[in-house]
Amino acid sequence: DYATALVEEIAKWVRYFYVTLRKSDGSFYSPNTIVGIRAALFRYFMKLPGLNIIAHEAFHSANLMVKNVCNAYLKSGGRVQHYEAIESDDLVKLASYFDRSNPTRLQEEVYFNVLFYFGNRGREWLRGLTVRSFREKALSNGAMAIELQGSTSKNVKGSSDMRLCDDNKQALMVAKPETRHCPVQAFQLYLSSWKCTKHLLHLLRQLRFNECSTYGNSKRSRLLGLKDHRGRTASDLARLNDHSELANYIELEMRLVFHYNGSITGLDFVESWLKDMKKLIEDENYSALVQKVNRINCDLPNSQGNTFLLMFMHVAQPQQRSNPDTTNLNQETFLKKLLQVCDPTCANTYGMSALHIAAYKGNSAAAIALLNAGATANVYMCLEWTPLMQAAFCTQQDAAASVCWILLCAGSNWSLKNREGKTALDLATEQGSHKMAELLRSFRENDAWTTRPQYQTGSGESGASYSYEYRSPPAAYMRQASQCTPQSLQAVDQHSAVESDCSSNSSRSDECYPVTNPQGFCVIINISKFESSSEGERKGSQFDVERVSELFSKLGFIIDVREDLTADEIENYLDCVRIWKELERHGAFVCFLMTHGREDCIVGSDGKPCKIFDLTRKFQPKLCSSLAGKPKIFFIQACRGLEKDELLVKRETIDNAGGRFEGTSVVYPSNSDFLIFYATPRGQVAFRDENTGSYFIQTVCELIEKYYQTEDLMSIMVRVNKRMAKKPYRDGDQYFHVVGEITGHPTRKISLDPSRACD
Repeated sequence: DYATALVEEIAKWVRYFYVTLRKSDGSFYSPNTIVGIRAALFRYFMKLPGLNIIAHEAFHSANLMVKNVCNAYLKSGGRVQHYEAIESDDLVKLASYFDRSNPTRLQEEVYFNVLFYFGNRGREWLRGLTVRSFREKALSNGAMAIELQGSTSKNVKGSSDMRLCDDNKQALMVAKPETRHCPVQAFQLYLSSWKCTKHLLHLLRQLRFNECSTYGNSKRSRLLGLKDHRGRTASDLARLNDHSELANYIELEMRLVFHYNGSITGLDFVESWLKDMKKLIEDENYSALVQKVNRINCDLPNSQGNTFLLMFMHVAQPQQRSNPDTTNLNQETFLKKLLQVCDPTCANTYGMSALHIAAYKGNSAAAIALLNAGATANVYMCLEWTPLMQAAFCTQQDAAASVCWILLCAGSNWSLKNREGKTALDLATEQGSHKMAELLRSFRENDAWTTRPQYQTGSGESGASYSYEYRSPPAAYMRQASQCTPQSLQAVDQHSAVESDCSSNSSRSDECYPVTNPQGFCVIINISKFESSSEGERKGSQFDVERVSELFSKLGFIIDVREDLTADEIENYLDCVRIWKELERHGAFVCFLMTHGREDCIVGSDGKPCKIFDLTRKFQPKLCSSLAGKPKIFFIQACRGLEKDELLVKRETIDNAGGRFEGTSVVYPSNSDFLIFYATPRGQVAFRDENTGSYFIQTVCELIEKYYQTEDLMSIMVRVNKRMAKKPYRDGDQYFHVVGEITGHPTRKISLDPSRACD
């Protein structure tokens, strides 16, 4: 019985199995076959006792035997069969198969990318990797990548663009924004789903959710042991879908026993290694800590519900940054690495999160790192205390004001009250934290933040749950915050009105939006095929997609193309985009909507309408804080009516939906920083050629490419209208005069020149 046998006994059996592995005629199997057999054994044992026969030290001798058997095959005259390299056509077919809205296909896409980028010298060894084996990495050229942590295996070398690697020692899964399916984006989405699952498990540790004071461990045990209609638990489903690491984690959670007094038992080993880790923190041995956190599960709790992250936040001391070699820099670096492998929202049994602790201690650098990793600024602990309220009890007034400002920038709701009916301002006043009180009072009196009235209980809600309009802070508090924060101050940088100092372009920095690297995120939604026969196929639209992708990639934009989405899929996709964390590092957002249309609507592939106003408003500052103060540009290639400038038309291809939709008149976003370019005025059709693409889109791309280095976008679009007015669209022997329409409220000029990006 393998489920109860000792590991050493299983290891001996596996080794003996490899020794006797022969064909019926006594000859050796090929290495490819042996590797496949070991992979099958690996999956089998991972689903039983959760035993890793590749990585476990007890199987070292057995794995050496696999190598010996493979060598014996080669010595006997056998040859290794090398499969042909994957063709580009196959990649295109795979891209059409992968579906990130489907969890199974998302997992398949990620697994394929791991094999494609890291498994060029064999893939069987990859089965020993886990989610914690990978991490995100920013390259020197600004691109994002996924790399293996601490791996020196020759198997990871050679399959990625090594010229982009800083140290040239590890292969990378490098972002490819010009493709429809960027591997890094898929991996990030997969990690997000993993973190979401763990977050739900961690919520059940809190007293307010498991109600252990009333039910003991029974309620939590019942919830974790729930079964579907086929009698399968969450752990069973995780194993069936090859999420063996997640299944093991769920089973560890189920071993935890919560008592009526709130204490936890069941994982005694956690107490011992947390003590060892605490000693390393006190000794400031961060190199040893980095090695340990990559091998252990940092989210398991001790008897008080504290994880390693919470313990680290209690022990770590905030310090002013004076030079790159200070202890605090080591703490910051280690905290960033720690947040790559643990849940930043995890709290103890009373709901106290790491962000609460950072606010209480006035640790601005830690607060920023936690917020960037996904911690929520408005999370409640017991008695409904938020991190902003905790900051009021910080003994250092300057540190309290700095943390207060950072939390406000991240969307903290200053109007929330605890169970005693007190706000953060009330608490700051009571505690004598005058600088923090002054800052909060200025926000309250000027109504700087407009927040939603409702609050959803839980520690994992999106920061966007508290929508706000941004107002510039007093300069004094920005200086105080900058003294305590790291250079990568994303949480403040993306909301502040302070411009970067670009020496080469200082004379123009005041009149243009800042240019970043990457310059922005460009979404291309093209609907060419429709389910309903009333909407004809938009032939030639692929030329527009190719032209836009080529141009905006050249301009330094990250490109994401979506084809033939339904109306609901368009809505859902843009909702996902607006909460995408990576938007914070982008200086602009561009969206091309190319489909049939009518008046104030565009049409999805299912023939249903989407109101343009509803799509654009998703990116207003109160709904998409990552783009606050940044240009949001929409190009809409769709008909807005049935009128033409000629009554007699022999043949034309138009982007018209063919029928009217009920709807209100267009209400454009009144917020600043929006620009919407229509291919045609309201009431008229938009033209498209089956062989060259849309007249409007092709003209826009041509003139942007010609003038982006010398003119701003609005000036270029005036040229577009001038070109279209002087050069009518020809269809056969008929000519049609058409001109685009521009609406919006930019507050500065928009430069598309990537050479102006600030370092």
